[in-house]
Amino acid sequence: MTPSEKILDILNQRPANLMEWGYNTPTEFPDGLKYWVNTTAYHPGWVRVVYEDGEGCYFVKAAETEYGYYKEVGFVQEEELFEVLDKLVHEGFTDEEVEEIRRRWWKK
Repeated sequence: MTPSEKILDILNQRPANLMEWGYNTPTEFPDGLKYWVNTTAYHPGWVRVVYEDGEGCYFVKAAETEYGYYKEVGFVQEEELFEVLDKLVHEGFTDEEVEEIRRRWWKK
């Protein structure tokens, strides 16, 4: 299974959340997937999920050009990927929360 297929598989396990996000326009590329979310909750815009094969984890980037929002969350483990994506879309992450995810990865 390619990284983009794996990410799609994870996302498609929760169709109700995808509808809530206004998820659309998924675009596959060799090491991941990007898609658009159209939500009024927190982050409308592009989300890009990249699988880093050398590290065995995901990096998530969210960008919204109208207000200049940009956030990257790295070292995301597969079992927490959907929860990270959901929080990114609905609430966003503080720098401290991003750092905690990184610390968990390095303690592994």
